[in-house]
Amino acid sequence: MQSAPRGPRSRWAHSAYGATRALLLALAVGAGRGPAAQGVGVPADVRELLTDNCVGCHGATDPEAGLDLRLLASRPLAEALVTLLELRDRVAARVMPPPGYGDLDGGDVDRLVAWVDATVDARRDEVREASSPVPARRLSRSQYERAIADLFGVEVPAAAEFPAEDLAHGFATMADALRFSAVHVEKYLAAAEQVAATVLDQTVPPRWEVEEFVGEAKGVAAGAEFANFYTRADLRLPLPPRLRGAYRLRVRAFGDQAGDEPPRLAVDVDGVRAATFAVAATRDEPRTYEAEVDVPMGARALRLSFVNDFWAPDHPDPARRDRNLHLDWVELESALGAPGNRWWLLDDPGGDDGERRLRAVLPALVERAWRAPVASADIDALVCASQAAGRQPWPQPLRLALVAILASPRFVLRLESAGGGQRQRAYELAARLSFTLWGSVPDPDLLEDARAGRLHDDAVFARQVERMLRDARAGALATEFAAQWLELPTLSMLSFDAERFGEVDVPLLQDLRRETEMLFEAVLREERPVRELLTADFSFYNRRLAAHYGVEGEFDDAMRRVELAEPWRFGLLGHASILALTSNPTRTSPVKRGKWILDNLLGAPPAPPPPGNGAFPPEVAVDTAAGLREQLARHRRNDECAVCHQRMDALGLALEGFDAVGRRRLREGSVAVDTSAVMPDGRRVQGSVELRDMLANDRSLVPCLARKFFLFAVGRPATAGERIRLDAAVRALPGEVTLAAVVRCVLASGAFRVH
Repeated sequence: MQSAPRGPRSRWAHSAYGATRALLLALAVGAGRGPAAQGVGVPADVRELLTDNCVGCHGATDPEAGLDLRLLASRPLAEALVTLLELRDRVAARVMPPPGYGDLDGGDVDRLVAWVDATVDARRDEVREASSPVPARRLSRSQYERAIADLFGVEVPAAAEFPAEDLAHGFATMADALRFSAVHVEKYLAAAEQVAATVLDQTVPPRWEVEEFVGEAKGVAAGAEFANFYTRADLRLPLPPRLRGAYRLRVRAFGDQAGDEPPRLAVDVDGVRAATFAVAATRDEPRTYEAEVDVPMGARALRLSFVNDFWAPDHPDPARRDRNLHLDWVELESALGAPGNRWWLLDDPGGDDGERRLRAVLPALVERAWRAPVASADIDALVCASQAAGRQPWPQPLRLALVAILASPRFVLRLESAGGGQRQRAYELAARLSFTLWGSVPDPDLLEDARAGRLHDDAVFARQVERMLRDARAGALATEFAAQWLELPTLSMLSFDAERFGEVDVPLLQDLRRETEMLFEAVLREERPVRELLTADFSFYNRRLAAHYGVEGEFDDAMRRVELAEPWRFGLLGHASILALTSNPTRTSPVKRGKWILDNLLGAPPAPPPPGNGAFPPEVAVDTAAGLREQLARHRRNDECAVCHQRMDALGLALEGFDAVGRRRLREGSVAVDTSAVMPDGRRVQGSVELRDMLANDRSLVPCLARKFFLFAVGRPATAGERIRLDAAVRALPGEVTLAAVVRCVLASGAFRVH
């Protein structure tokens, strides 16, 4: 190997990553002298690699990035080990050394990675794990909405009314992104008053029923006595406008039995499946079927569907030839005490003594809303606040107390103490766990373990994690973590050229986002490997998405799982959501697509462009893929640009088989689209399928995901000790690492559980 050329100062030399690289190599190359370089030893073969590929720029006069390897032989051990990990990640991702500044082949990379891993493993226990509390941060808009919905079963227009969150490190859950202002105080108070008024509205119907079915729907003969389903059909029943919360659904029905199963009745609330009944009853003995259902605020209709019609005209028994379904009546009755309704009023003794009633109902509500132990002083203060306007009839005192609870910093802020007692820390851990997995407040089961002091026990904590991951509310990991990690909120801000992409509208963009979220959730819940985020041979389509992708079949507005036939549609790189958010309004952007991969899949984001090079106008101006490829090639001839663009452009060019909105394309007019790419290390990739396979097997994928989830879950960057231990824990995961295993690994870390 030849020493790296000195050359002109590169873009890399001005980057923070260049500084990181130089520091790492300084620690290694200088390890043989000075104060033992914190004892980081370097074997001869690794020293040769570092010397041949790096010292030419970082050991001479006027070293690149101002870093002289001769002066960086000793550093604090924690900093040295973290820097080694950064070196390992960027060499493994083939980002370092930059083209023209070194020549590491696959064996060299493996040897360097193995040395770093062994060195870090040998020394990590010498680094003190110094976790620190996360500064107070307010609930994000979505967390506020979910918390209110889980507590009271009502919705508030927080997304429209509250100021938007900033992003820090790509996430809206970071303490730095969740600042507080006077506007927030005003909006939180208004929302608290709205929620209290809605929750205590006494006009919510405790019961709704339909006994006479008037009129006729397609396939349903609705007479005065029964609604008769003689074929697969739906009956839509409008709901009262103020019906909301948890209800007990009762349906009295019977069937004409035929075939090998009874008639099946499906019940949807506003298009969401709420219950399915196997109606085995006969006309002589009708039966009542029951289920608990949730009626969201503003629900418009109950839909009753006969889903398994059967007709066998040649059956020897005439009574067994035709399967039909008959409804006698339907009712919804308020299920007091069920989740999302008025569970917190169960202890209300009633009567005229407002203070007595308040003291009975407030403790359970305060504990869950404030995610903290309840002190008698808290209840006294709330009772006092409820009496500020004088003695008033019930439920006015409760309304005032509710406003005080919901407008309190203890509800709208996530507070984590630096020195609280073990019980207080248990409640804080419960809140951290619930807001991470569910984006909402803890439920009674989780609070019970916190209250009893059991949540710090490893087995109890693990049980809660498993229970919460199985819960439907864990879908928040897809709509919150995955959406922010993959930059999906950007979709709502996209605007494409109407002449070229006129079919792209807001509903389609929403469907594109939902497809990607549903893939993430499926990989998580089904314990699939992380790599299947890129290689999954299934997805979720509805009518709009099927049309956009050119897929034939019977689809409606509901998303359903589909098996994919075309390998270029497998995984995230085949999703139009990712391909669209990394495009320009008029055409594709290989630069944006390559940068997205480096940022989000490999954890090796390119450095900011040097001064005067912050834009690349030719990419937007060219009209053809061939013209764009040529412009990018010219751009890379600039030494300052080539360092980052060699890899970034290659990754994006392999995705040129998709247009700006993610549709498959093989040609532009009469010219075939070129999807070939050459990586800086010489590897050749032909199209998205080969790119996908290369990335799915990249050793940087799982560590990148773990660090992203750490940021989301803990709310701040990792300290040196945390970074070292997280890396070791991820590398210790057995077998092919699943997405769920990465989530569990971060949640089990000392940084998440102790602060």
